[in-house]
Amino acid sequence: MNDVISPEISEKVYRLVGSLSSNLHPLLILAGGHHVGKTIMAQTLEGRGQGTVVNFSAFLARFLLQNDQRAISADRVSGYITSLEQRVVPPYIFDNIELIFLKNLHIAAIPFFQALARHAPIVVVWPTAVANGIFNFSQPNRPDYYSFYNPDVLVINL
Repeated sequence: MNDVISPEISEKVYRLVGSLSSNLHPLLILAGGHHVGKTIMAQTLEGRGQGTVVNFSAFLARFLLQNDQRAISADRVSGYITSLEQRVVPPYIFDNIELIFLKNLHIAAIPFFQALARHAPIVVVWPTAVANGIFNFSQPNRPDYYSFYNPDVLVINL
């Protein structure tokens, strides 16, 4: 248990992650602003044997060093995760996802994670709160700004 997130929310997260593989679209977004306990929750899930935390920005950087950036697809990334990390046990818990928002990569984050979840259950630590199905990152006047609407993605705001 962690000190930031209420026991009720923690139990809800544990239950949802535990049943994630039985979902048609096994993707869960843990969302919230700074210092609400998202990373602590991700580490707690891993400690409970409910997945493996992957620093997504470091992972994506390694992928890009070994592959053409045009090669980024859910299929290629899924295969790369499997080959690179033999000890990675799904669900993959992606934390530190900020690199995905670089404009020159041309990755739509939510559709990318949805496609990746077709290969294995995914938990994504989203760096901001999500309201009414609207996923935002950064500010509209910044080059790393991202906004996407999808009310069907399973989200827990911490």
